[in-house]
Amino acid sequence: YDKLEVGELAKAWQLSDLRQTAVSKAAGRTLEIGIGTGINLELYDFDRVTRLTGLDISEGMLDKSKERVSEKNLGERVELVQGDAARLPFESNSFDTVIVTYALCVIPDAESSLREIARVLKSDGSGYLVEHISSDFKPLASYQSLISPFIAQFGKGC
Repeated sequence: YDKLEVGELAKAWQLSDLRQTAVSKAAGRTLEIGIGTGINLELYDFDRVTRLTGLDISEGMLDKSKERVSEKNLGERVELVQGDAARLPFESNSFDTVIVTYALCVIPDAESSLREIARVLKSDGSGYLVEHISSDFKPLASYQSLISPFIAQFGKGC
């Protein structure tokens, strides 16, 4: 699963770079929606991120995230929450940063999720979304077309 997200082909097309760029901007109290297996954990600068809350609807994905949190001794800095991005279980104006990397495409109600992100983000906060879209760069568009059916069937569904 993770190799689809950060494997050699993703690196070749700089998809991993986009993920790293977004995550590197996180600061303060941060929410990551769709934390999945926790592949972004190593990208966070915990000198800048005071607390990371990772949300995922899948208990199985959160189990994998818990393993990574434990391996990296981040238990005091990272909280993992099972929940729906369309109904975030957090108070309004409670996060300085919200991160979503390649997850919005699998959320059934993306519109409600975006409203929820706006609700929980502080007025002076920042949200960073990195998402799958069809490229206008022909070689990348060809690659996307080639792997799309595989990812839809065996990966994330988008």
